[in-house]
Parts: sequence; C-alpha cells; structure tokens
Amino acid sequence: MVRVEVKAELLRWARDRAGFTVDDLLSKFPKLEQWETGEIQPALKQIESYARAVYAPVGYFFLPAPPDSTSGLPCT
Repeated sequence: MVRVEVKAELLRWARDRAGFTVDDLLSKFPKLEQWETGEIQPALKQIESYARAVYAPVGYFFLPAPPDSTSGLPCT
C-alpha cells in the first residue's frame, strides 16, 4: 500500500466544500478523523476514492494550501 502525504487542511477543505461532516463519510473512510489530524496518511487509492466522494479533483490534495473560493472549481 502506497501512502501519500496529504495536508490535513486540504482534506477538511474538500469535505467542508462538499457540505459533508466527518460523520457523513466515516462509513466509507473509517480513518478520516486520523487523516484530518495528521495522525496517519491515506493510501493513494484512498485519496482517489475520497476525491470522488467529495467532488474534488485528486490533484487538489497535493497543493500546498486549499484553493481560494474564487478558483472556479464547481461546487456541488
């Protein structure tokens, strides 16, 4: 399993932007709370699945900081 370094703030940004709470996604991503605290890093396949679940391009999870709200990324 290949783990990737993703900043917790990007995970939270994408979840918040999609209108989900941690509880909404825990059944599909049981370690989400640990990802968001930086305790553990997700695997690449998990990030790909998470990106689909929160309607965000997977590449956004590798940015240095969340994009601003005027970036043109469509909202759900």
